[in-house]
Parts: sequence; C-alpha cells; structure tokens
Amino acid sequence: MKRDIDIKDFIPRGAENAIKNRDLSRILGISPRDVYLLIERARNNGDLIVSSNSGYYQPEVDESGRLTEKGLAGLKLFYSVQRARGIGCLRSAKGARLAIKNYESSKGDED
Repeated sequence: MKRDIDIKDFIPRGAENAIKNRDLSRILGISPRDVYLLIERARNNGDLIVSSNSGYYQPEVDESGRLTEKGLAGLKLFYSVQRARGIGCLRSAKGARLAIKNYESSKGDED
C-alpha cells in the first residue's frame, strides 16, 4: 500500500459529491482494500471521512471551517450507523465469549 497518500485530499466535500471506493482505487492506482485501509487510518488520525451508500465524502463546512447544518446531519447519521454496527458486532460475539468462558472454567475442573 502507498503510505504516502493523504486520502482526504481525494475525498470530496458534501454528500452529493461522494466518491465510490472503486473510483478512488482507479484514480490512485491501488486496490479497493488499500483504499479502505487508508480511509481507516485517516479516520483513526481524526479526519472526518463519512461513508454512505453513495460513497465517501467529507462533511460540508463553511468558509471558517466549521461544520454546516448539512455537514453535521451527515456526520450524525454516519455516527449512528457506525455505533449500531459496533453494538451489533459485540452482541454477535457474546455467544463466542460465553462459550470460551464455559470452556475455560471447565478446564479448571479437570485439574
């Protein structure tokens, strides 16, 4: 993966300008997986990159760099979807966690 790419330079502002992963991949000459990894790294570094069914975009800001109402609305929607997805993943893992706990506690009974 090309680590020197600042992916946010290729992500447009505004939901109506969203760009698909496959288009970023083609523009940058990297795999879709590498696009995903660059976006994940940028997000982990604090860059606001929103995703929707339309693709990736940066929230709208005004001339002073503050989020607009529209930008904030998109960011709130993204947050709620990501939060629900994370909670769903944790719920899905609960059965595995309980099975591991039961297995480990039963191994202690064998000693």
